[in-house]
Amino acid sequence: MSTLSQDLAAEVTEAFVSHLEDVLQSGRDVSLKRRRLVRARLIIDASGIASGMLKHLSEYIYDCFLLFCSHVVILIFNVFPSYFLF
Repeated sequence: MSTLSQDLAAEVTEAFVSHLEDVLQSGRDVSLKRRRLVRARLIIDASGIASGMLKHLSEYIYDCFLLFCSHVVILIFNVFPSYFLF
């Protein structure tokens, strides 16, 4: 992966984690105020990505994305285990 791709991936990851942290902290705050679990959603708008671009994504980027998602889920589970109660 080139340095530019790595820099871009780092920026996107940082932005995503920042938004996710804000959503989770807000949800926790409202849950404490209401004294009941309030669920939150983070919606990622990918409408600006052309389908032609998707053809050019390498397997490496896809694998990194899946790895990133698994780390986020593990992090959320460790910090907010009550979100995973069904």
